[in-house]
Amino acid sequence: MGKRIKDEITGKDIARAINLLLEKNGMTQADLTREAKYERSYVSKIATGGVRYPRLDTMQRISRVFDMDVDEFLAFTKKVKKESEKFKGEKDIWDKLIVRETPK
Repeated sequence: MGKRIKDEITGKDIARAINLLLEKNGMTQADLTREAKYERSYVSKIATGGVRYPRLDTMQRISRVFDMDVDEFLAFTKKVKKESEKFKGEKDIWDKLIVRETPK
């Protein structure tokens, strides 16, 4: 039996992926809030890892903002998690990550 996605990534991993995508696309949390049509406080909680594991419909809406489907977003999140473990403690890791083949 395979692992559940919740066993592989956490809310903090999702937050890291969202923040990297925001940075890459020159967007802010306010932009994400507006485009995903969520309350700013909720997007902030997700983007800081304050939501343990966002609901599937939430991840679908966020994924669409970055022109990804939820499977692509989750695969990207897993890749970011794996790669970012190499650079723990460093703030600006986007250029170091081998995950630059993201859409947009």
